[in-house]
Amino acid sequence: MKVEKITLADLPDVYSTAEMKMNGETCLLAAPESHGGAWLFSSSEPENGHEIVENLGGCMSLVPLSGEEGEFVAIEGFYPVFQAEEAGVVYVSSNGGNCYQGWEKKRVLDLAFVHRIEVIESSGQLYFVISALAEAKKSPGDWSKPGATYAGKVPDDRSGNWDMTEILSGIYKNHGMHVTELENEKVVLISGQEGIFELIPPAEGGSNWETKKLAEREVSDVFVHDVDGDGKKEILTIEPFHGDELGFYENENGNWTRSATYPIKFGHVVWAGELLGRPRIIAGSREGDSDLVVLKWDSTEKALVQDFIIDKEVGPTQITVLNQNGSSLVFSANNGTGSVDLYRLYE
Repeated sequence: MKVEKITLADLPDVYSTAEMKMNGETCLLAAPESHGGAWLFSSSEPENGHEIVENLGGCMSLVPLSGEEGEFVAIEGFYPVFQAEEAGVVYVSSNGGNCYQGWEKKRVLDLAFVHRIEVIESSGQLYFVISALAEAKKSPGDWSKPGATYAGKVPDDRSGNWDMTEILSGIYKNHGMHVTELENEKVVLISGQEGIFELIPPAEGGSNWETKKLAEREVSDVFVHDVDGDGKKEILTIEPFHGDELGFYENENGNWTRSATYPIKFGHVVWAGELLGRPRIIAGSREGDSDLVVLKWDSTEKALVQDFIIDKEVGPTQITVLNQNGSSLVFSANNGTGSVDLYRLYE
């Protein structure tokens, strides 16, 4: 597999990425963890990116609203290192304008140390889910106050009230969040010091979220895909918090068991899916080689092995992956180099 790298923008402390539809086209978003703005890049002309929101710093997450064009939600005000007492959620809309003009931002929720947000649709209702890394912190090393996870309905009138309810509490280092499908049901996975939790949205007409604990180990981040091609999904993890292992979990008779690991360093990226039609994992480290590496499952050795290295000494924090026109595109927030980079993978 060959790799072509294009640096799209110099953006100091770039941290978050996302994919979004705009005027029928797939676009890419990036924003920094320090003070700064959000950038948008079209997938057809990615080199012509522009800043669309001037003040969207401390941005830990960017998430498009499902089924809608030109609007997304984001975390703002979570600055390094753990300066997040004034953090919150914003709603950003293009107001029907073009890709690069007319964008407006509105603060819709205040929540100290809010770190992750996702959007999930269930029974025709769109929900947002947010997690606070901790309730409060006196210093970067203070983990005495656990975080919690909250959910609410995305209001039809986006300018209205965004109400939230606590659905999971008592999670220390409440860091990971991933929307996926397990057992033919859309769910949200949450991960922290207490393990991995599955959150199931309310049934039609209901209001209660169901919670299941899937694993006990301390987990920083999670992702789900059928990596070994056996027709059953696996859970991929970073362990422990910003840890040095990538974990591979299989479901055996209803129990999730860690059956393999791969070494990383200050792990910050875990993604799994199809690259050029093959099941692969992408892992990113912010220390050591600070690399972005592609892994695969070796069915003979029953182990995760390196397939190839995308890049080194870049310190990625988040990635977004697209498959189009016979190639795979990896859009990376390379925090270590302060650059937004696009990698085209092809044969």
